[in-house]
Amino acid sequence: MLNVAGLVFNDSELAVNAMLVGDFILAFGYIVLFYILYQRLNHRTWFHAFEAVGRLSLANYIMQSVFHSWIYYSRGLGRFGDSNLVLSVTLALAFFVLQVLFSAVYMRYFKFGPLEYLLRAWTYLSWRPYSRRYDS
Repeated sequence: MLNVAGLVFNDSELAVNAMLVGDFILAFGYIVLFYILYQRLNHRTWFHAFEAVGRLSLANYIMQSVFHSWIYYSRGLGRFGDSNLVLSVTLALAFFVLQVLFSAVYMRYFKFGPLEYLLRAWTYLSWRPYSRRYDS
């Protein structure tokens, strides 16, 4: 049985494929919406904060993984299986807002994130300074 938005479907190939196509269309719609907003509101400061999050993508991904594994698994708060959806979404959004703020401040002083720098140094076999004060 497949339950989508309260509708129950049999495990048919048609239902599964329709759901996959619908997921793709929804994701594409979000991408197009964000692109249109970015083009129309290009000079707004909060888009620059999202650019900073993108430049720190590996570091932010690892921070989210560590934070949420601490929240949900037994070595932390052990909230896995808890059905409080509002609290879970609030925690995720609050942590993401903190990451946006941290990323914007961090990118004022550095060109790359710490993990992005290590990956770049390992890839290019070069240990160049990555602080903004070394820019010419």
